[in-house]
Amino acid sequence: MEHVPFLLLLLLLRHGLCDAVCGDAEGIQGGEVVYPKIRTNGSILEYRCPPNSYAYPVSWRVCQSSGKWSPLRNAFESAQRPSCITYTCTGYITFENGWHQPRQNKYRVGDTITFHCQPGHRLFGAAHRTCLANGEWSGRTAACDPEDSLCPWPGIPLGGHRQGHVFEPGRAVRFTCLQELVLRGSPRRVCQNSGQWSGEEPRCEGRYAYDNVSSVAKHLDMSEEITAHAQTGTNIYFVVHASGSVGAENVKMSGEFIIAVMEQATRVSDKVWFTVVAFASSAQLVSVLTQSPAEVGAAWEQFQNTSSFTQRGTNVGAALGQVLSLIQTAPPRTSARKHIVVLITSGRHNVGLDPARVSERIQAAIPNPDQNLDIFALGVGDAHKEQMERIATKEPGTQRSFYLQNYGDLGALTQLVRGLGEGLSCGVRGVGRSRLIGRVFRGEQAEEKQWPWQVSLKFKDKNQHNRGGGSIVAPSWILTAAHNVWDAEAGRAMAPEQVTVLVGLTTLQKDSLGLPVGQIIVHEGYKGFSDFSFDIALLSLTRPLAFTPKMRPVCLPCSAEMSHILDLPAASWEETCVYQGGILTGHGGEQEEREIRGVITGWGKTASRPQGTSMLQQAEVVIQSRSRCQQALKNITSDMFCAVGEKGQDACQGDSGGPFVVKRNQHWIQVGIVSHGSTQQCDGSALGAYTSVPRLMGWIRRKVPELGFE
Repeated sequence: MEHVPFLLLLLLLRHGLCDAVCGDAEGIQGGEVVYPKIRTNGSILEYRCPPNSYAYPVSWRVCQSSGKWSPLRNAFESAQRPSCITYTCTGYITFENGWHQPRQNKYRVGDTITFHCQPGHRLFGAAHRTCLANGEWSGRTAACDPEDSLCPWPGIPLGGHRQGHVFEPGRAVRFTCLQELVLRGSPRRVCQNSGQWSGEEPRCEGRYAYDNVSSVAKHLDMSEEITAHAQTGTNIYFVVHASGSVGAENVKMSGEFIIAVMEQATRVSDKVWFTVVAFASSAQLVSVLTQSPAEVGAAWEQFQNTSSFTQRGTNVGAALGQVLSLIQTAPPRTSARKHIVVLITSGRHNVGLDPARVSERIQAAIPNPDQNLDIFALGVGDAHKEQMERIATKEPGTQRSFYLQNYGDLGALTQLVRGLGEGLSCGVRGVGRSRLIGRVFRGEQAEEKQWPWQVSLKFKDKNQHNRGGGSIVAPSWILTAAHNVWDAEAGRAMAPEQVTVLVGLTTLQKDSLGLPVGQIIVHEGYKGFSDFSFDIALLSLTRPLAFTPKMRPVCLPCSAEMSHILDLPAASWEETCVYQGGILTGHGGEQEEREIRGVITGWGKTASRPQGTSMLQQAEVVIQSRSRCQQALKNITSDMFCAVGEKGQDACQGDSGGPFVVKRNQHWIQVGIVSHGSTQQCDGSALGAYTSVPRLMGWIRRKVPELGFE
């Protein structure tokens, strides 16, 4: 006790905690120790290591009621003394149809390997991969694809193996890792009719490799999922580890993270309900299905004040069981809601039901779980990766399991979550109120901020209902159909002053004011209403837009952003653009085996309002085969494709110029422009024709190079 100041001693005597003072003579080989201000029960000692290394076997220890620091033991093993260990990356590499260099058994941080393909194969993924400071390889899995199958060759993760060599619809491949590595992502993936692989791209990494906090924040953005279920609502369940091994200070940081996620969710929709379950060796409901973040925060604070944090077990299964019980006993009217589970734990499950089995039961209890359920597993410190991977759900292009080195990283993540939605990424929606997808014709309306790139064109000296649509593609540029802005009498584009653009609206008013247009560029090949070839135009606004949740750009194929959204081959811009036309439109329906579904939006005619509607409408439609399009649309050309919904949903008069978008990796990409139909009637029997954006990106690139294409 000689190190305890006199005033602190009096404080400890008053609270009867003299036996809870931990020592200050700890050390770590190669690093430093950071002590709490008061070394009492529940306080945290932190180990800090130099860059490119990690603290082994734990990165923090908790002061226990016995006056001793928690053991030097993690989810896998224990040690006599702590040390800082330098990260390395695996050198076990199986690379098909090509070679890599240099070859080494292990790679140090900063080392780079380069992949090359044999003749007749195209390289997908990262051609260069670098061993990062957290022990992970940069970039995506490299694969040399002979392009002889509908789904691309899935490659083999570094440090792993793959079983399965047929990459056609319905066929599966399986992945495993070396014994000392952990498989993250999907151990089994199935080739789908769209030409995409199911699940999440697998990778093999060490047990002590941790994720970059910024990357975790991007994947934890729930805006898109909440937006897609804004009509029915979303239940978010926080499942939080709060045992004595976590420490009171760290439990408090978990609460701050919960509040940040709730604040972000309520910015998206007012139909979100929150539940919090705390667990140690048993589980406890802290708050149940409330829409008030303040109420959840008060309940969490009360829990912290009344909890002694003495339980030492980690019963993840019981905590997930509480979630399962709430789902199973929910009233039928809530069955269509989205369910999002966020698990935060720092230990290995060691008592009670197998959490992976409970996760499977949760997935079985929810109708269409691929669409209606996400389970995020957020591990901190020595969380057991193999267990977490079996709990988290998998989805193409996204990540649902994450690993942070300590609760300090969780605090940094909290700050980043509070700033989600403030960036200018294309094709991102959901930082505002929104609603579920319906239909344009015979349809259901959209809500505010669901399609923030949608614009309405207003024409002077024209009837109010003869309006058209368009999309925001850059701060000063609107993409639309050429026939919207064509002066038939003059045989040229309208004068810019004849058109204004309404942005950021879901409901149109008669007195809605539009933004002035400074320039109209119509494709040189467009010949007027007799021929809809090259039905594309660009409008330049006189003043650039300041993007907000109501106004954001849609993504364009073949633009620079696509390298971060799609898995693209290493090729020229022209070759890559042709490839994107294939995976995003099936080359306009020429690849009949590839199923492409997208969404169209507009204010055109509906079944109940033949003069057009003031409320933005939306529909899911499917690209049809080229042969069917040619039978129904005699004037269809190579720069078009056609589509229709499964129940006859289609665009109609007034929707012209609006976007046809597809969703890839949480981003919406415009692949078509509403052009014309196979008949003049909107009765559910017609096919809609769309200008193919991928086929005409070369023209857009030439006209507006500042959009960014390299």
